[in-house]
Amino acid sequence: ITHSLSPRPPGGEEAERRARALRRWMLRCRVHEYDVAALYLANAAWDPEAAVVAYLADKAWERAHPVEEARRGRRGWGLGRVRS
Repeated sequence: ITHSLSPRPPGGEEAERRARALRRWMLRCRVHEYDVAALYLANAAWDPEAAVVAYLADKAWERAHPVEEARRGRRGWGLGRVRS
């Protein structure tokens, strides 16, 4: 095993574990927003597998329940337009 030459983060081993969990979650879910990753991991007690399952469940729910306004906007009578 090779060790990183980077200095240890200020939080020690716990901070390293969280940083690994963040990177793993971001790669698996293909989400690059740090805040989103931190939110899912914090809600899953920093368990990357549980956070991935929660994210995928949320995405499935979003696909099953599309936003009605988004569909209207594509038809040309969304925001700022009066429907005739």
